Amino acid sequence: MTVHKIWGYYNVMYDTPDTKVKEITLDPRGMMSMQRHKNRNEYWIVVEGSCTLDTEMKEFNMMDTIILKKHDTFTINKNEWHRLANPSGDIPCKLIEIQYGEVCDEDDIEVLK
Repeated sequence: MTVHKIWGYYNVMYDTPDTKVKEITLDPRGMMSMQRHKNRNEYWIVVEGSCTLDTEMKEFNMMDTIILKKHDTFTINKNEWHRLANPSGDIPCKLIEIQYGEVCDEDDIEVLK
């Protein structure tokens, strides 16, 4: 199943109530919303291109920006604010996202307004 978004698209590769695997394609200049999840963690591996990750550093009460390149991995824990962006002008970024936790569905997204 392919789901198109303003920032690119994703394909669901595996889906159970407590685990979901997605292949995410972040278009050049695409940016997701700043979001967090109450019921799940996410584990990412970049498989193509690169992207930036804005993530919450709770111990310092601030945000940090990290550059993720091919084969880099990152874990987002429950309730951590995060946002992916692809500043590249011409190269998509592809990631494998593994969601795991109590609930792994699209209703578990809180967007920062």
